[in-house]
Amino acid sequence: MIILYEGGAMLDFFSSNDPEKIVERSNKLRIELKFDKAEQLLKKNIKNSKSDFLILLELARVQFEQEKVSEAVISLRSAYLSNPESMAKVIDIAEDF
Repeated sequence: MIILYEGGAMLDFFSSNDPEKIVERSNKLRIELKFDKAEQLLKKNIKNSKSDFLILLELARVQFEQEKVSEAVISLRSAYLSNPESMAKVIDIAEDF
């Protein structure tokens, strides 16, 4: 990790708020069976906006894998509410479990 200081502010060039990158990091943690860390990563990056859609879908996957069914259902509902136009993707995730 490279951290540079600019005008007193710390810049971390490897951190990303891009939902796709966050989901990618979560997938790596899931592969390593670090479900708690994956869940924490996803939850801390929820911004209560439409951009949360992918993060919420991934969070539901992680929660289902941990048998946290009621939490996963809430995450799927939140994903739908953040982006109702993408209901098919929400249904696909739900059908996987």
